[in-house]
Amino acid sequence: MFFVSVMLVSCGEESIEVPYVPVAKVSSYEKDSVRTLMGYGDKGLSTYDVFINDAKVSSSAVSYSAGKIYCMIDGIAYDINLHNTRGGIRVETVHAATPEGARLFNVEYWYDAEGRLEMARVDGVATIPVYCHYKYENNTIIVDDFGTDYILNLSSEKNIGYVCNVLDFSNAPITSTYVINPNLYFLNIYGVPVEYLPVGQTVEFSGSNLSRVGKYYYKY
Repeated sequence: MFFVSVMLVSCGEESIEVPYVPVAKVSSYEKDSVRTLMGYGDKGLSTYDVFINDAKVSSSAVSYSAGKIYCMIDGIAYDINLHNTRGGIRVETVHAATPEGARLFNVEYWYDAEGRLEMARVDGVATIPVYCHYKYENNTIIVDDFGTDYILNLSSEKNIGYVCNVLDFSNAPITSTYVINPNLYFLNIYGVPVEYLPVGQTVEFSGSNLSRVGKYYYKY
């Protein structure tokens, strides 16, 4: 099952056409002792409930307005600014702060001609801005994460429903923690997802849906 992304644009600006790629409606994903339950409304993902060892540690609603998405997950407030687009939606900047409003980090995003994530700039995690670059070559993705290259080889297995955050499997620390936040992945904001799964991962199915890719487990 798929959900429709909401087009959120600002008035008075010329919008750009971007590819719309539906992401399957995942209701729960798990990694180690952390489980996140997600609810959906008319505009898309609407609630987050985060559990650690089956104890609830965070509950948040997701709010949408013109050009913005806002949510708070496990004590971090995410103010997500979107490009003015037609078709799909994609993030322009993410501002992360404490509940009191103190800045934690900011991320700015750029995309290639095919709508895939091409570069990100992260501020607030080092004494200088951190840049990450993503290069797609045949069945390989080269992740330049703050000057270190991580090679991510892809299999022939399809990323069914695009539920797998494939770039996370590069093990590039800035990318996996800040650039593509696993909790925000299912907002479908990071441009065109990676079509194939990484090599060397255990892959399991529930019917026609992916139920596991490596360290992640999914329910629908």
